[in-house]
Amino acid sequence: MPFIAQGPEGEQAPYRARKTNWKFLLIIIILAAIVGGGAFYCSFKFLGLEWPPIKLSPKTEKGIVVTTDKMKYEYVGELEGLIKITVKNNLDKTICFQSCNTYYLEKKENGKWEKLDTIQCFFNTITECLKPGETKIFEDIRSWKKEGTYKFAVPTCINCEGLEDFRRDQTINSNEFLVKQKSGDETADWKTYRNEEYGFEMKYPEEWIFEERNSEIGFRELSGERRSVEIFIRNNSSGLLLNQWLEYYESSTGVFLMEKKPILINGIEGIKGLDYFADIYLEEIFLPKENKIYNISFLFGGMVETDGVPIRDKEGIYNQILSTFSFIEEFCGTSTYGSCASDSDCIAGGCSGQLCQSKNDELLGTTCEWKECYRAKDYGFECSCVDKKCQWAE
Repeated sequence: MPFIAQGPEGEQAPYRARKTNWKFLLIIIILAAIVGGGAFYCSFKFLGLEWPPIKLSPKTEKGIVVTTDKMKYEYVGELEGLIKITVKNNLDKTICFQSCNTYYLEKKENGKWEKLDTIQCFFNTITECLKPGETKIFEDIRSWKKEGTYKFAVPTCINCEGLEDFRRDQTINSNEFLVKQKSGDETADWKTYRNEEYGFEMKYPEEWIFEERNSEIGFRELSGERRSVEIFIRNNSSGLLLNQWLEYYESSTGVFLMEKKPILINGIEGIKGLDYFADIYLEEIFLPKENKIYNISFLFGGMVETDGVPIRDKEGIYNQILSTFSFIEEFCGTSTYGSCASDSDCIAGGCSGQLCQSKNDELLGTTCEWKECYRAKDYGFECSCVDKKCQWAE
């Protein structure tokens, strides 16, 4: 190694007389630093990072705020629903988001945060930016695999240009939130609307109100999404089958329903369809009873779309309301009109207590079947002596 260790006159010297060529070593070290540093820089750029990294002060980090619309998401049945992620830029600089993994989810497992839904990105550009003071809301339809504590992470590029490759300066985390499955009857605390004139009842959320307008009954939400439900009592005096009546309804009103399907609600067979106008969707339910058609209309305003497909009732509130709809059955007990002097002479008989008869008469036998319409007390009836005859009376 004559260039590294030399004798006094440039010739290779004996071992003890060799000197180290420090200039040559210094050149090698500088070249290694340049090559190594370049490789390090390129690897950071490939991963979408900036070198040297931008140091954000605590004030700057608080200047970008990421929040979810709720702190706890409870679902009945499958853990699936809509979640809104709001990003607010309180900085005096523009911030931008990446096209790949614009935001991703993390779940807390054993005290540590684990990424759940990131994908490998080979090309990562800027998808959109927020100017100082602007706010962006991402709407995410998500199926949660299990309950737990979650948060969203939003990588951001600060003071970037829209045409640049994305450079991750900081990943801003949202608030932590809970996802859990709610068991039991979620409508237990709801209000009950009962209409004796048209013979039906239905539950609706406690914070909603209802309005009656002749043969129209409306329920609406006072805040939030301002959803609404309307029930129209429509005439079917001709006794048409439901399919026939719908054909007449569409031809006479000019309202033609899409996606028509049969539906079964508490044993009631009907048809549902979708009506659309002016960016508003209406899901129409039609249920026949005697000479009337009960038209239940759910309003979906301010719709969100995924790949052009409308998202309807992701929270399931309309389906819950619909599940509580039922017709009020008339009392179906039977009176024998046996003789009596007072109410004490009349008794309820039969296998299911559906007969009102005199205790002086021979007990009558009936078939042993149960119907909800036998519940005399629920309908306000008692087995009484009226005009000296035993009969059901209100």
